Amino acid sequence: MLIDDGSTDSSGAICDKYVSQDSRVKVFHNPNEGVSAARNCGLDKAKGEWIAFVDADDWIDADMYEQMYNAAVQNQTDLVSCDLLMEHKDYRKILSYNKEYEDHQLMYDCLVPITVEYFAMWNKLVSRDVYDRGGIRASIGPNMWEDVELMTKIRYFSKSSCVINKPFYHYNRMNESSITSTLKILSRIEGQVERVKQIEQFFINQGEENKFKHFISLLK
Repeated sequence: MLIDDGSTDSSGAICDKYVSQDSRVKVFHNPNEGVSAARNCGLDKAKGEWIAFVDADDWIDADMYEQMYNAAVQNQTDLVSCDLLMEHKDYRKILSYNKEYEDHQLMYDCLVPITVEYFAMWNKLVSRDVYDRGGIRASIGPNMWEDVELMTKIRYFSKSSCVINKPFYHYNRMNESSITSTLKILSRIEGQVERVKQIEQFFINQGEENKFKHFISLLK
């Protein structure tokens, strides 16, 4: 499924081309509302049993989801993570996932680092049951730490998880005009503060703000 979030270049036409070539491909052309709204649109329209996201300027290995799905079935988990490759102009770097972080008690005890590989949405395969179990959708807000906010909810409602230490996902850091690259430092901080407020409110709504107070403190 392709979500065209109000693109002003030829992206919409490219999406339509894929639809004409393969009936399995679906595209939705929306006004520009940001990544959270685009993800919610995808979640509302998705029909499959598993959910995954790929950002517009990144790419994945062809067998990424096949291997992650097989791992989910073999380990009977509803959340699978993998390593990722940071693709820079002059070099590439593997971010290796620490399997020890999959002990969810670590999040309660404030021992999980705020890292790309742990909180990113796009190196994950998540069972649709997790989204349905928690009525999970992305909170609308600033284009900063939206992955942290959504992944916190997913980890809260997931029953089990596993890791494949293979870099299937290619995180494009060559695009200097991307949203993250062009945000000023103050805007980044303000965006992070707003997202932390949303996460804190989420735990308040669950009646578990005391259980997660160390985690919220770490985010702050």
